[in-house]
Amino acid sequence: QVFFFDRSLYADNVLGYSTPFQSFYVTSWLDAGSAHTKKFWRRPEFVLNREFAPYDLNVAVYRDWDSLTLKRQFDVPSAGYGGAGSPSQWVSTFGSEVSRGNTLGLGRAVQLKISGPESAVWGVNGVTFNYNPRGYKP
Repeated sequence: QVFFFDRSLYADNVLGYSTPFQSFYVTSWLDAGSAHTKKFWRRPEFVLNREFAPYDLNVAVYRDWDSLTLKRQFDVPSAGYGGAGSPSQWVSTFGSEVSRGNTLGLGRAVQLKISGPESAVWGVNGVTFNYNPRGYKP
C-alpha cells in the first residue's frame, strides 16, 4: 500500500474508509538539572493548538525513570474556537490557548505521555513545569 500524508486530516483513508488512529507524544525525562534531588512537581501549563472543536488530552505521568509504572493520570481540556465557517475553513490558524493540568507529585524526574482523541485534530505547542526542590538526604 502507498499512503499519502494529508496534514488536514486526522484519519487515514484506507480503501475508501476513514480510519481514525491513536496518536500520542512522550516528553523526555525532566530532572531540572539535578537528578539526585527530589522535587515536588507542580501543575504544568500546556500551550495547546486552538482547533475548531473542543478536545481533551489525556496525560499520563511517570516518575523516577520508571516508564512502566503509571503514577498519575488526568485530562487537559481545550475549549476550541467554535467560530463560524464551513469544514473546509477549519484550519489550525486559530492560535493557541493555555490550559493547566494537575500536580505531578514528588519525584526526582518526570515524564509525560500526552494522548489525543482519535476523532479530532489536536496539538501541543509547549509545556511549562514548575517545581519546589526538597532537601537532599544522603
